[in-house]
Amino acid sequence: MKTTLRAKPGGQDNHVSASKAFGGQLVKTEYQYIRFDDYSNTKQKTGRWMCVNRIHGSFLGEVKWYPGWRQYCFEPVGHAVFSKGCMDDIGDFIRQLMDARKRR
Repeated sequence: MKTTLRAKPGGQDNHVSASKAFGGQLVKTEYQYIRFDDYSNTKQKTGRWMCVNRIHGSFLGEVKWYPGWRQYCFEPVGHAVFSKGCMDDIGDFIRQLMDARKRR
């Protein structure tokens, strides 16, 4: 998988956005407070992604394919609490995975 790092335009803050090639297209993997690390098995048809807090590095959950629903879903760990912004980022990440899957 190819990783591309891009600084935000204007250089107003030091937030870096990373993308990975998935299904032939780039998928954004880093957001302001969370990132998604690919830990797929090469034998799997679909990807598995760990959702990790960017500041503390703690594992927050995973995004994986649910065959019964035929879509990627987020499965949080324990009693993790997410703001609307983090939930929007998780939704954006899943939307990109679904778009990449449809384009295969």
